[in-house]
Amino acid sequence: MKTKFICLSSVFIILSQIAVSQKLEPIGSVTISNSPIAITFTPGGQELLVSTSAKELVTISVKDLKVTNSKAMPAKIKDLSYSPDGKYFGFLSSKLYVYDAATDKQLGISKKGGMQSFAFVGGGIEEAVVTFPKPGKLMILDNKTQSVTHEFNNIYSYNIWKDVDVSHDGQEFLVVNNLDVFVYDYIAKGNTLRRFQKPNDKEKFWHKAKFSPDKSIIMALVGMHSKYPSIEFYDRDSEKKIGDLPVSNRGNKSGDIDFAISSDGKKIAVCNSKDNLIRLWDISSLYQLTEHHKMLAEKKKAEEAKAAEQAKANEANVSQQQLQTIMAKIDALNNAPAATAALTKNNLCKETDLDIPVTEEQHPLRFALIIGNEDYSSYQTGLESEVNVDYAVNDAKVFKEYMIKTLGIPENNVTLLENATAGQMNQALSKFNKIIEYSNGQAEVFFYYSGHGLPDENTKESYIMPVDVSGFTLQYAIKVDDVYKKLTQHPSKKVTVFMDACFSGGSRNEGLVAVKGVKIVPKEGVIKGNIVIFTSSSGDESSQVYKEKYHGMFTYHLLKKLKETKGDITYQQLSDYLNSSIKLQSVIINNKVQTPTTNISSDIIDTWGDWKLK
Repeated sequence: MKTKFICLSSVFIILSQIAVSQKLEPIGSVTISNSPIAITFTPGGQELLVSTSAKELVTISVKDLKVTNSKAMPAKIKDLSYSPDGKYFGFLSSKLYVYDAATDKQLGISKKGGMQSFAFVGGGIEEAVVTFPKPGKLMILDNKTQSVTHEFNNIYSYNIWKDVDVSHDGQEFLVVNNLDVFVYDYIAKGNTLRRFQKPNDKEKFWHKAKFSPDKSIIMALVGMHSKYPSIEFYDRDSEKKIGDLPVSNRGNKSGDIDFAISSDGKKIAVCNSKDNLIRLWDISSLYQLTEHHKMLAEKKKAEEAKAAEQAKANEANVSQQQLQTIMAKIDALNNAPAATAALTKNNLCKETDLDIPVTEEQHPLRFALIIGNEDYSSYQTGLESEVNVDYAVNDAKVFKEYMIKTLGIPENNVTLLENATAGQMNQALSKFNKIIEYSNGQAEVFFYYSGHGLPDENTKESYIMPVDVSGFTLQYAIKVDDVYKKLTQHPSKKVTVFMDACFSGGSRNEGLVAVKGVKIVPKEGVIKGNIVIFTSSSGDESSQVYKEKYHGMFTYHLLKKLKETKGDITYQQLSDYLNSSIKLQSVIINNKVQTPTTNISSDIIDTWGDWKLK
């Protein structure tokens, strides 16, 4: 264990040596009758919930800082929180109690007691992380059953873990002891990402810490029970201190202190048991000091410059070659991650990417979710660029143009995810599940995916792979059957799926688990509902790239047919074309067999062939 931290010491920074860059002032306060213990914002940030020493839960309006309700509780609550998506509410006395936030129905009580703190996981992961004071244990509990699903054995256990928090995207978690705040990779279950060390003050120790909702700021409570407690703010990326917030105006020692962050990250609320005060601050000015927000500002500037250059190029009627040169320069400002990604953005295939047919019709109940996962190496340590999926982002971007221009889907109804994480993909699928539900059976949904696919070696079930998930953490990938279930859970007019990915362990370039050198014939699940699925390959085949066209072989032929027919084609005709064309061209171009397949729900086996795209 010691060796591990010696290796990491080059990235540790003693933060007390960095000057404070920003100070904040309170915007209001309210005094309550009994000593506060724990505090949290409700979803949306309209109210505060405060537990007190009198075994009550006090509700405070954020708008006017007035107590609006008080509710008796069975025990003193030492920690409380909502899940990032607002679905769950939980509180901790000795055990963890979890409720459905919408119905107030109790879902479960933890079997273990003696817990110190807890935090719900975001990113569509229905779990909570809990700490135990001794011997520094950390565990993961299922939100509904409260059973232990994982115990961390590979993280630095120092004396007592005082607090835990999980980032809203479910990617990282932090834990706090007297001397340090450690940031770990949640998906990998424990790889150390950051270590923040306490200020060089023998009277001040760290007690609690939290992520900002966008994960750009780490906020840590220091010096509780001292004369001058404060919350210190650190830029997560640079590890520099960017702000300091004194949280007690008394000249003597403070009481127990807790703090909470609003869901938009703009407000922080602090309670102090010594003076029964609830204080509220606006911390939105801190974000402009973080490296993350500086990068976003630069990106926005680059995008604006790109748009201006494109408009200027259009006015001057410059050639396509000149336009590509301009766009490449602007993309360089936007930190294009690799040569492959640059090709994806800057090269256009005239047969498919230019002069896209435009329809005058608009279909307000048509929707499209489009995902292009190309750059895996930038999101995972130890991966070379060869594992990236060439042109997957270009596939997705051009497919989006056809959805809007040719099939008449309103732009607001189209969601495009480029290099999507597990959290982003899960959230998007949940959103589309709700869209279908609220469309009362009238929705027409298109789902498109270009990226890595992988099979489970044991179950042979197929998964689509977020860019932050590898073949060795397949449990965090997204099961293809679960995609179909979310798209068909509620009645719809029709659901059309295009999958430019193989599920045998092969890939366009190198697989995410290429070291295994094994191809697997994936298991085909049973599909129900009004759904037709076009997939790019069969069995243990790989889905190939068409390098000269800057697309996957499957996507190139799909787009080509959409352009030729202006979308006026039946599903049977499209299926026949893709099968015959790709089988031939994959052998001619890549010297490999690639056989597209069309999977049809048994519910529409007699009618699907006459469906039309347009």
